[in-house]
Amino acid sequence: MSVSYDAIIDKMIQELETARSHQGHEAKLQRHILNVRLLCDLIAENDRSYAEQSANMTNEEWKTMIGDLRHSKGTVTHHDGANGDSIFDF
Repeated sequence: MSVSYDAIIDKMIQELETARSHQGHEAKLQRHILNVRLLCDLIAENDRSYAEQSANMTNEEWKTMIGDLRHSKGTVTHHDGANGDSIFDF
């Protein structure tokens, strides 16, 4: 049985929205972010080089790529429609 990319991406969005609602609760936030990572890996499972690269990333590379979530202030700036209801609103 095959799952469509749309279904996986919809689940990613749901997990990200749930993660956003758990800011300030580190363990819950990280669980949802890890779920997103697993869903990304599911999409990329056919690409062996991606799997090898992500498995071999150092902590420093992860911090460079996504930042240090532990020290994030979680502030939101609203201007010109930015930071709307969608995760794709910039």
